[in-house]
Amino acid sequence: MRGDKLKPIAIAADRRSELLPNVPTFLEQGLDYRTGTWFGLLAPTKTPPEVIDLLHRSTVALLQEPVVRGKILEQGGRCRGKYARRVPGLHQG
Repeated sequence: MRGDKLKPIAIAADRRSELLPNVPTFLEQGLDYRTGTWFGLLAPTKTPPEVIDLLHRSTVALLQEPVVRGKILEQGGRCRGKYARRVPGLHQG
């Protein structure tokens, strides 16, 4: 996001995230959609495997940062979904 390659569009929560204070909630944008914490990364179909691996490694590193990890675990965070990869120290459901 800092390099302007990713653009967060909204947070699906009752209030803005402390980690992304400039990202509005869906409700602020006129859509009444709320859910628990959810993270997802999408890439075009033909994205090279080495780029996917780099995204995965970077995401795992970010999720293991103490402030981020604490916030996720505070909110009952889980790593889940058909394509979810296990993140050490977090649950996969």
